[in-house]
Amino acid sequence: MTFDYTVPSDKPIEQLLTDLEVELKEIKFGVLWPFDVTETLQSKGQDFDQPYFIYEVCQPAAAKKLLDISNLAGTFLPCKLVIYQSGDQCYISMPKPTKMFAMLDDEEIQHIASDIEVDLIDAINKAV
Repeated sequence: MTFDYTVPSDKPIEQLLTDLEVELKEIKFGVLWPFDVTETLQSKGQDFDQPYFIYEVCQPAAAKKLLDISNLAGTFLPCKLVIYQSGDQCYISMPKPTKMFAMLDDEEIQHIASDIEVDLIDAINKAV
């Protein structure tokens, strides 16, 4: 099993970003921080022209449940989604919550992580 969930999309990146935000809202996930990596690197004098975004997303009720069980759960929060273009193809990718939270070795946390993963995969699949 892979660490990530990555899917291609034929949509232009701006449309993909918009559609992803809509789908995340449907599952009560908010985008806490939409990070435009390309813009940031270019503003720091780096020659990087690949469209690349990192979204940090959170579903507050799930985050609270995780933190109520273990303060260390915060080391994996918020969840990250990466949206980028490589050649003519766009992608959405995320590290699987089940893989990350497995390091805490707690059955209840793993169950919550699994629910989060299912919801995020569904939102990603609908967005692409």
